[in-house]
Amino acid sequence: MPFANLSGDPEQDYFADGMVVEIAAALSRFKSIFVIASGSTLSFKGKAVSPQEVGRQLGVRYVLEGSVRKAGNRVRIAVQLMDAADGSQTWSNRFEDTLEDVFEVQDKVALSVASVIEPTVQAAEVRRASRRPTENMGSYDLYLRARALRQDNFSRAETLEALDLLNRAIAIDPDFGPALILAAQCHHNLFTNGWSDDSEAGRRQIIALAHRALKVAGDDADVLASVALWLSMHEQGLDTPRNLIDRAMALNPGSSLVWQWSGSLLTQSNPGLAAEHIETAMRLDPIGSNRAGQVFNMGIVRFLQQRYSEAASLFTEYVQRTDNPVGYAYLAASYGHLGRLDEAKSALARRPELTSSPVGSSIFLNRDPKIRQALLDGIGMAEGKTPPDAAEDG
Repeated sequence: MPFANLSGDPEQDYFADGMVVEIAAALSRFKSIFVIASGSTLSFKGKAVSPQEVGRQLGVRYVLEGSVRKAGNRVRIAVQLMDAADGSQTWSNRFEDTLEDVFEVQDKVALSVASVIEPTVQAAEVRRASRRPTENMGSYDLYLRARALRQDNFSRAETLEALDLLNRAIAIDPDFGPALILAAQCHHNLFTNGWSDDSEAGRRQIIALAHRALKVAGDDADVLASVALWLSMHEQGLDTPRNLIDRAMALNPGSSLVWQWSGSLLTQSNPGLAAEHIETAMRLDPIGSNRAGQVFNMGIVRFLQQRYSEAASLFTEYVQRTDNPVGYAYLAASYGHLGRLDEAKSALARRPELTSSPVGSSIFLNRDPKIRQALLDGIGMAEGKTPPDAAEDG
C-alpha cells in the first residue's frame, strides 16, 4: 500500500512513494510470493480503505502498510504486514536512518523488509495449509504442508511423510521447482542418515530431482542455491555449484537461504568467509524455519576451525531442534576434542537409537579430509581411544 507521509512536508511524498516501489521490487525477487505491481497499489494513495477491501480488490491475502516520518536529516519508517482476511497484524517493524544517501536508505530498508516478509508470509501460509485436510490440497498447499514437516524436525518419519506429500505435489505439477528441490533435500536427508533402503538409488534421485528443478526454476534464487548445494555433494566432477550460487545471489541478495547455502559451499575453501555468509543468513532470518540448518552449518565451520567450544554449543542447539544422528556425531566429536568425555559419550550413545548407519558413512565426512579426520578423532576420544595430537580449542 502507499506509505503515509507523516513529515508534514508534501515534497517528501516522493520518498514515501519510492519506498513502496523499492519494497515491491525487492519482494518480487522471491518467486514464492505474488506481488501486485507498485503502480496498482499507488492508485490507493490518499484513499481510506481497509486491508480487507484492498485484499478483495487486488486479490491478495496480505497487505503491507507503512509510514514515513522525516525530521531534519533523519527518517523513521514504520511497516506492518496485515492479513487481508480479517485485518489482523501479522508482523511489524520500525527502521531509522540518516538521509545522507536517500537511495541507499531506500535500498537498505527495502532489502530488510523483503527478507523478513518472505519467511513471515511463508510461515503464515504453512500454518494455514496445516489446518486443511490433504485430500483437498493442490500442489502448492501440499508443498507447504511438507515444508511444515521439514522446518525444525529432521526425523525419519517426518522426512518420509514430507516426501510423500511432495511426490503428490509433483504429480499434480511436474514443473513445480520448489517441490522438486525440497524432495531432493528429503532424499539427501535419508541418504545422509542411513535411512534409505537403497543409498545409491537415493543419490541418483537427488541428482535427477536437482537437475529437474534447475531446468524448470532456473530464475528462482532459493531453488538455484539449493541445486548448487545438493549437486556439490552428490554429483562428482561438477564445477558449476559456485556459479549457481553467484547467479542466485544476483537474483536475490535478500534471501537468507542463498547466504546460508553459500556459506555451506565455502566451508572447506574459506571458513572465515563461510562464517560471514552464514551470519548474514542469520541476520536476514533470525528466528525462521531455517534456524536449525543455520546453526548446523555454522557448527561445521567452527568445528573445522578447531573452535570446539563454539561448535559444541551450536550442535547442542541443533540436536535440541532436530533429533538428527549427524548432529549427535558432531556434538560427540566436539566434546571429545574438548576432553569432556562424559558429555561426548552421552551424545554418542544417542546416535544408534536414530540410525544403524556407521559414523564413517556420513556424506559430510567425505566432503573434506580435514573434517573427516577431525570428526573421527573426536569420535575416537569419545569412545575412550587414545587421543591424537589435536589442536587446542581456539
